[in-house]
Amino acid sequence: MKKLQKCIAYLFLSLFLVSCSANDYTENNLDAGMEEITMDREMDTDVKKENSSDSQLIGEKVIKTVDLQYETIYYDEMMKHVMETVKKYKAYIEYSYESTYSEGGYTPDSQIHEYRNMSYTLRVPTKDLSVFLKDMEGAQAVKISEQMGSQDVTQMYRDTETRMNVLKRKEDRLNELMEQADTVDQIIQIENSLSDTISEREQLQSQLDNFDELIDFTVVNMNIEERQRISSRNGDSISFWERIKEALLDSIFVFYYWIQNAFIWFIYALPFLVIIGIFIAVFVYIRRKKPRKQKMK
Repeated sequence: MKKLQKCIAYLFLSLFLVSCSANDYTENNLDAGMEEITMDREMDTDVKKENSSDSQLIGEKVIKTVDLQYETIYYDEMMKHVMETVKKYKAYIEYSYESTYSEGGYTPDSQIHEYRNMSYTLRVPTKDLSVFLKDMEGAQAVKISEQMGSQDVTQMYRDTETRMNVLKRKEDRLNELMEQADTVDQIIQIENSLSDTISEREQLQSQLDNFDELIDFTVVNMNIEERQRISSRNGDSISFWERIKEALLDSIFVFYYWIQNAFIWFIYALPFLVIIGIFIAVFVYIRRKKPRKQKMK
């Protein structure tokens, strides 16, 4: 019996030790799993933070503007190309102004060189802006400058939306109070507050609509200047020999038109020159005739 009791005691002791080691193993595995889950969560959080920081670099609501400056010899063809491109991408002209100017000073008649200048403010769909600018490269003109700017209005847009939602909830509460009002004074007071709320909400809605218009349609300011000859490039960006070449071409250009205008001036002055020539011929004839009379005497 004693031996049997000892065997049973040893058996229970062995089972107790095995169960304790199993519990320790299970707890260690759970702790390790929790640590892995915690580490995974931390990594996910870090990734989300990085992604959120990257997304903050470029806002969802961006207003773009483009300024273009062109010079062209073929003014009418350039105007036609602009109209076709605007129609192709469903843009529209918000503002246009055409003027004329004269170049001269070095010519006898400065009014001969009269050129046209067109200023446009276009609204181009933002999604088609890049292809619109690419198509403008095919125009019969030289692009002198291009400037592009952007303004992130995401935060301002979200703030305006939040204020709009607050005013909508306030408007709903006022309508509910209007149904529960019993006296005339209460009705008048609620109506005044409701009117102010609706007016403020409509102003905010107008701001949002304006933002949407500016975001969806990029403002393109375009200036097209008619020239007899395309102006030289910036001297700081070209070599010394290129600058000499440009100077020679400019001097030939100026001399060529100076000859033209001098000839036209000569035609205008021809009647006066003929009259002056007749007076000179008569004067010379009289001067020569006097010595002959004296010799005859």
